[in-house]
Amino acid sequence: MSVKYDVSQSSIQGPLIAAAVFGDLATLSTVLRLYAMHLRGLRPGLSEYLLLVGVFLMYGAMSLLYIMTIYGGMGRHTADLPPEALIITLKSLLSVEITYGTSLGLVKTSIALFFVRIFGAKPSFNVAVSISLFIDITIKDTCGNRPAAFMVAGVMNVVTDFMVISLPLPHVWKLKLNVHKKIGLTSVFGVGVVISVISVVRLISITKLDFTDPTYTLLDPILWTVL
Repeated sequence: MSVKYDVSQSSIQGPLIAAAVFGDLATLSTVLRLYAMHLRGLRPGLSEYLLLVGVFLMYGAMSLLYIMTIYGGMGRHTADLPPEALIITLKSLLSVEITYGTSLGLVKTSIALFFVRIFGAKPSFNVAVSISLFIDITIKDTCGNRPAAFMVAGVMNVVTDFMVISLPLPHVWKLKLNVHKKIGLTSVFGVGVVISVISVVRLISITKLDFTDPTYTLLDPILWTVL
């Protein structure tokens, strides 16, 4: 039976509280969006379906966060934990990266499709990924780079945030509205800058991630990931 770790320490509670609060906000905003469409007599489209799947995956990522904290000992030094706890944390972290990345991609695609609704040669390459290397820090191999993988994901997150924010702005200023209304609309879309700032802070926290002590150094990156 897995050991349950105490989560009464405030620094450990941070990501859990953030997950609960922002998970509720995401759910509320999704429900309000669907309700607004219902009031206008509009049927949900691909944008809404992608959003719903993204929110569902977000719930999965949030659940994994609780598993990492309660059963994996996240927030404690790896040297103070048994090997089983470290395995739980790293396996959960791998699953979080998959669900979080997929959820984020679906939500951003949903936003882009929403903008398309309002405003009217793909190169590829193969990458070898070792799952065992990811969850077993004792393996010494060159097939994959944990810190680099997190950094690339973080950079792409920041770039796509700014892209999604900037997409509607040229169209807003082409609308036949007075300047005050255009500024108001720009400010609404500009709220997304806060998300971009959080993404930048998350990227900085990822640079401090140490895979020789992952259960302890994961706390800040996970907190900013939740936000």
